[in-house]
Amino acid sequence: MISIYVGNLPYDTTEDQLVELFRSFGEVHRASLVTDRETGRPRGFGFVEMPDQADANKAIEALSGQEFNGRPLTVNEARRNTNRNTANLSRSARTGPAPADDASASQGSTGYAGKPDKPDKPDDSGPSDPEDDSDDQPLPGGYRNDMHES
Repeated sequence: MISIYVGNLPYDTTEDQLVELFRSFGEVHRASLVTDRETGRPRGFGFVEMPDQADANKAIEALSGQEFNGRPLTVNEARRNTNRNTANLSRSARTGPAPADDASASQGSTGYAGKPDKPDKPDDSGPSDPEDDSDDQPLPGGYRNDMHES
């Protein structure tokens, strides 16, 4: 079964019209129009399934760029989406923010790999305070780093 993407459809197109458009090239197994989940309105594209590869190729070649009810169609073989849960997300929404140059591969899902980098202190800053335990500083989100080096 070959699935064909049909884009730039007029919003008033019906599935029956789509079947009739492709039927002149061979058997049409099914035609479906994609609608908005929230509003139920057509999104201007759909899919046609044809059982024969040669018929599907003829239809794609003949209909791509052809006007249908005043609009030039975009027609090509549909590509399967391998990850349906993230199909409509931008890359940054799927993968999170880009890691820093020196990011560790052991970062957790939050992207935080430990305490923030401290700026280098100049040599004339005086003696460091051994009682100063910088690990007790709060981390973003109210977390604390209670791990101490031994």
